[in-house]
Amino acid sequence: TKKLVDKLQSWAAVSPHKIPLFISIDYEGGTVYTPITLGFDYLPTNMMLSAARDEEGAAAIAYLAGLELRRAGVHINFSPVLDVNSNPHNPIIGVRSFGSDPASVTRMGSALINGFKAADIVSVVKHFPGHGDTSADSHYDVPVVRASYSQLQKIHLAPFEAAVKQGVPGVMTGHILYPALDSKNVATFSRPILQDLLRGKMGFKGLIVTDSLDMKSATTYCTIAGCAVRALESGADMILLGRYVKPVSVFDQVWRDVQA
Repeated sequence: TKKLVDKLQSWAAVSPHKIPLFISIDYEGGTVYTPITLGFDYLPTNMMLSAARDEEGAAAIAYLAGLELRRAGVHINFSPVLDVNSNPHNPIIGVRSFGSDPASVTRMGSALINGFKAADIVSVVKHFPGHGDTSADSHYDVPVVRASYSQLQKIHLAPFEAAVKQGVPGVMTGHILYPALDSKNVATFSRPILQDLLRGKMGFKGLIVTDSLDMKSATTYCTIAGCAVRALESGADMILLGRYVKPVSVFDQVWRDVQA
């Protein structure tokens, strides 16, 4: 992994823009997205960390994981998950969450953010404004969270608001409909959610990253290139395309739309 990253960075250094690459990863813990085959240590799931009720221990685990990532040349980790798993039948979040209690999710999320920060890793919390109350997997369908605004604020937004106040560097959007916030667009394509709520009311000034745009909850509305344009227009700063997408073709389409 380190050899590959070094090679990519060497190419970036001699490119016309000479801007170093952002190297990012989904390193949550447990069996989801855990790159054991890449030589990293196994991390417990977030729910396991929360069950231990040891914030200092959780921060230490994040710090050690962050050191491993740095040694591999990784700068950004799409973690921790701040979704409050209020729906026990949620098919995609489950043990990726710290649990169903917003206060516990907030405390443990804060601990991991601190641990990654100590290792010079940029944390990107997810999936804003909350994927915990869904009954559909956004990889294969468009989830809808029908909670009222007051419920969202009290339960699902609370950990994100705390992370923003803590100074978290990045927030990842969810491809989820929240009728109480925007009746027409999933969060990734919603200016009311990204601009009015996240940037405006919550005062977030960091990096807004989309979830992978090859997911069904995004491609239901647009081609991947079209989704990239919509996300950028809505306020996203960084686009995740998915492992089987050709980035050059998407970049070309985005560039054409920007020039139009």
